[in-house]
Formats: sequence, structure tokens, C-alpha cells
Amino acid sequence: MADKAEYSDVGHTRVAKNRTHLVSKHADPWLVGGAGVVAWLLLMMEQWGGPAMPGIVSGPFYWALLGLSGTHFGASYHLAYGQGREVVYQRWGLLIAVPAALVLATFALGAAALMGAETLVDEGVRFLLVSVYTLTAWHFVKQVYGVARVSVSLHGLKLSGRAASVLRYGLYPLWFLEASRAWVGRRGASFEGFEISYTLLPRWITTMFTYLAYASAAAIAVLFVALWVHWRQRPPAAMWTPYLVGFLFFLFPPSYVSVVLVFGALHGLQYLACAHRAEVVWGMERGATPTTWWACAFGGAFATGMLLVYWLPNVLTSGTEATAIGTAPTAMLFVLFNLHHYAVDATIWRYGGEHIRRIVKGPVAAEASAPEPVLVG
Repeated sequence: MADKAEYSDVGHTRVAKNRTHLVSKHADPWLVGGAGVVAWLLLMMEQWGGPAMPGIVSGPFYWALLGLSGTHFGASYHLAYGQGREVVYQRWGLLIAVPAALVLATFALGAAALMGAETLVDEGVRFLLVSVYTLTAWHFVKQVYGVARVSVSLHGLKLSGRAASVLRYGLYPLWFLEASRAWVGRRGASFEGFEISYTLLPRWITTMFTYLAYASAAAIAVLFVALWVHWRQRPPAAMWTPYLVGFLFFLFPPSYVSVVLVFGALHGLQYLACAHRAEVVWGMERGATPTTWWACAFGGAFATGMLLVYWLPNVLTSGTEATAIGTAPTAMLFVLFNLHHYAVDATIWRYGGEHIRRIVKGPVAAEASAPEPVLVG
């Protein structure tokens, strides 16, 4: 489909209102999924008898992965809290109450550690870590579905209610599959010395969800072929590549360590492609120079993210590891910024929300871009 643009004057800048891409026509498929497919192939080569690649998650590549993961956390905070106090107060449940509760839980567990209640601390931190890993796949599948719907809208295409349901609910077995792995026991898996799983469910649960995920993958593949016929054109690559990479990593995961770091970064890359479009349009609405606004937003996001995912954890570990508190503060920091991030995303990427509207419809007049009150919960 041709990229025919209508134009609008926003902040003295003439900008396209209906561009059909997030970053660029050719970059989008790679950013939201294609790079993940390549990464999966590289990680799987060793398992298939190919040459070992010990540097795949080390050296400069390691820092690039860490930077992507960190920046996507920082970007989410700017998109959520940068809209002003009124918007934050309207969504106080997820933007204020959730982080406040997590901070209180962190101090409570720290106090328990100082009083020698080691069992309470171990079980409390373990439960919260398992909560993070239980919700991680949920967070990912919601994003995959959202990216697909945005791609459909940007290309001026339509989905029937039934097709949208297949795309949405067809991802749920991936969430159930990954969540079940945290509840049937991950052998030897830990974070900062704390276990990150329970052995409460039988292992056949994971097998069952694996087969359900296979069936869902087949149903979604058939749907994409049907959409090709119905639309008389191929579905946008930025619509189906997120599904491909998701099913590959969850159904055929490479090594655990590689998946945690690499897949997290790929998720961040996908996220930042959407954030890029939202930030640029948001800056145009405010009359800012697009390049300056983007540099400030993403520079701040990178600095904030690296502070949370690298510098602060290292400082906490080195400062408390040899004390009675141990590594609990580092583990709780991980819990805090992940669960907080999930809550933030539940507000900023809601269907019909202001950032989704900016991505799909482009800049609008300042008075029209004011967010409508939404029900949080």
C-alpha cells in the first residue's frame, strides 16, 4: 500500500498525519520482530551443532542489550508521568498506589531482615520475584497484540471482531506456558540468591500449554493467510513478525540466560519503536523541534534505565551483600521497577489512549490532544 500522506501544521512544523510506519517503512519489521528472529537463529545455532558463540551476550553486544532494556523502562516513565499531574492523579491507582505499595513492601522486608526474620524475607522476596516472572509473558503478549493492531491501523486496514479475537486470545497460551514454568519449578534458577519458582503444579501442565501454544500458532498462521486473501495484499510485516518471534522464543527457547537478556532487549526494541512515534508526535503537538524533543526524551530514558538496571543494582549489592540485609534490596529493586513498569504500561497503552491516538492519527491540536478521563482498574 502506498504511503500517501496528508499534512497538517502543528507547532509551525508541517508533518504527515497518516504515515504508515513507526520509524520507517523498511525498519519497522526488523525493529518489532525481524531482529528477534535473527537473534533466535544465532542463539540456536550452537544447539543445532554449529560453532559456539560465547560472545553473543558479552562485550559490546552485552551493553547494547542492557541499554535497550534499560531505555524502554525509562521511556515508559516519561510517557506516563510527563503528561502532568492531572493525568497522573486521574490514574492514581496504577501510577501512584502501585509504586507506593512496592516501596513499602521493600522497606518492610528490609526491616524484617534487620530483625533476623530470614525465612520471612526469603519467602516474601521469592513470592514477588515469581510474580514478576508470572506476569512477564503477559506483558509481552499484550504488547505483541498492540503492535499488530497499530500496524493494521497505520496501513488503513480493518480487522473483524473474530480476527481480532484470534490475534488476541491466540497469544494467551504463550503466557500460560511461560507462567507455568515458574510454578512447576525451574531447576537451579535463582535471582540474587533467591529462588524464582515454586513447585506447586505438575509438569504435565507445561506440556499441555505447549501443545495449546502449537495449536494457537497454527490458528494464527491460518488467519494471516485468510487476511492476505481478504485484503488482497500481504499483511504488513510489522504485524506478523512480532508473533513469529514470540512463538519462537517461548516454544523453542535457547539457553535460559540468553533468553532473559536477549529477549528482554528485543522486547525493549519493539517497545522503543512505538515510543519513538509517540514521542515525536507528542513533541510536535507541543511545538518543540522534533530532533531536540526526541534527543531529550530518549537521552533521559537511557540514563534513567541504566540507573535502574545496572548502576543502582550494583551499588546496592556491593553495599548490602555482606550485611544482615544481604541481596534483598537488589532483588526488590528488580521487583519494583518491573511491576511498576507493568502498571505504567497498563495506563499509557490503553486502547483509545492519547499515545495510541498519536501513533495512529498523528499530531492533533493541543486542545484536542488533552486526555479524556479514564477508568483505572
